Amino acid sequence: MKFTKTLQVLFVAVLMSMTSCKSTKTIPMQDLDRLSGSSYSEFNQTEQTVIKDNTALESVYNRIATREAMPRINWDKQQVVLLALGQRNTGGFSIDISEVVKTKKDITVYYHTSGPKEGDMVTQALTAPYVLYALDNPNKLPINFEEVFE
Repeated sequence: MKFTKTLQVLFVAVLMSMTSCKSTKTIPMQDLDRLSGSSYSEFNQTEQTVIKDNTALESVYNRIATREAMPRINWDKQQVVLLALGQRNTGGFSIDISEVVKTKKDITVYYHTSGPKEGDMVTQALTAPYVLYALDNPNKLPINFEEVFE
C-alpha cells in the first residue's frame, strides 16, 4: 500500500513537471512592432543586440542612413532588438525575424538572412541591411538570438 501511494505521488510530480515545461508561446509576427528596416545603414558588422534604454536606441538611430525619427518606447514593458547583417558589396541581401518564442525563462528570436542568387540583378553599391523590432518583455527576460537556415 505504501509503495502504491509513493508511486502515485511520483507520477503526479513527473506529470506536473512535464506540464510546466510546455509553457512556450510563439509570438505571432503581426504582434511584433517593426520599428525600422533597410538595406542602408552604418552597421558594418553583424550584430544581434538587445536595446534597453533611450540612450542606446538613440545611438542605433544615429547609424540609420535614412535618419528617421526615433520612436517612443515604453521601457517598462518593452525592449528593442537589432539584427544587422553587416556590410555587403552589393544589394540583394536581407535579414529579418522568422519567429519569436517566449518561455518562462527567456525569449528566443529566430532570424534568417538571405542574399542574391547567382545571376540575380543587384545594385552595385555597398549595403548594410538591418531591422529593428520592439518586443513586449515586461519581466526583462533574457533575449537570445538563433539563426535559422532555410
